[in-house]
Amino acid sequence: IEGGFGRHALGVARGMHELWAARDWDGILAMISPAIRMDDRRRLMHLEIGYDAFVAQFRMVFDQPGSRWRAQLLATRGERLALARVLDRGHPEVGRDGPGPFEIEFLQILEVDALGRIERSIVFDPSDLDAAYAELDQGSCDRWGEQPHGGARTDSRERDYHEGAHQRPGEGEAIRGA
Repeated sequence: IEGGFGRHALGVARGMHELWAARDWDGILAMISPAIRMDDRRRLMHLEIGYDAFVAQFRMVFDQPGSRWRAQLLATRGERLALARVLDRGHPEVGRDGPGPFEIEFLQILEVDALGRIERSIVFDPSDLDAAYAELDQGSCDRWGEQPHGGARTDSRERDYHEGAHQRPGEGEAIRGA
C-alpha cells in the first residue's frame, strides 16, 4: 500500500508475519504492547484478556510445529487500525505428540500504539463481517473523531473502494502468503 494510509497497522501485521515465519519469539514479544487488550467475540469464545493471557495463548499456537498464518487485509482506518481475514494453520511433524493438524479462520481488528506495538486485538467469527466493519468504524470515530462521509454512516466496504483506500470489496491485499 502506497503512502501513509494504514502504514503503522499494516507494517506491524507484516512484521509479525515475518517474525513468525523466522520463529523469532523474542521479536514477536517486542511487537506486543504491555497494555494489550484482546476482545474475542467469536461464538465459542466471548472473552477479554490482557497481556499475560494473550501472550500465553499466542505462544501455544506459535509452539505448534509447522504453525503458520496468512492474512488478507480488508480495510484500515487512519494509520493505526486494520481489519484482516486471518487463517491460522498448524501441521505437526510426523511422530510428534500434539493435537494434530488445525485450521482456524477469523476476522481480526488490530490497533497499534504510537510505538508500533499491538495494543488491541478484536476477533470475530468469519461470518461477522458487518460487525467487524462496524467496530472498525466505531474505533476510528472514538479514537480520532473521524466520521465516515462527514458523519453519515455508510457501508465502509464501499467507502474503502470509493475513497481509494484499498481494493474493491473482497479484493484485499495479502499481508503475506504462507
